[in-house]
Amino acid sequence: MEPTADHASKVTTRVRLHRQRKREGIRVIKVQVFNDEIAALIAQGLLSEEDQTEGSAIAHAIERLIEEVTSTDWVTRAVAGASVLGAQFRPPAEGEVSASQPATALAQIIRR
Repeated sequence: MEPTADHASKVTTRVRLHRQRKREGIRVIKVQVFNDEIAALIAQGLLSEEDQTEGSAIAHAIERLIEEVTSTDWVTRAVAGASVLGAQFRPPAEGEVSASQPATALAQIIRR
């Protein structure tokens, strides 16, 4: 079966966007999200209850969360022991990444 011009155009567009993102330092990834994490996004006002089944709305809420988490104010609060999404922040032990503490994995990445 011969690829159609439409298919080739879609592939070209996808490759172009991939290269543009790579130049800009952006990565697109798939992330597994649990129901309790969606509930936390709703509780934090990052996601509406009506949008909790919409993938694009969840992705946008996670992007907003990452923006909040990587801000200087958040890092200051986390180091001071404030809670993030209801979980008490505790700096990780060397090499530790705990899924039960949402801030821990990201904080470890930020320190690298």
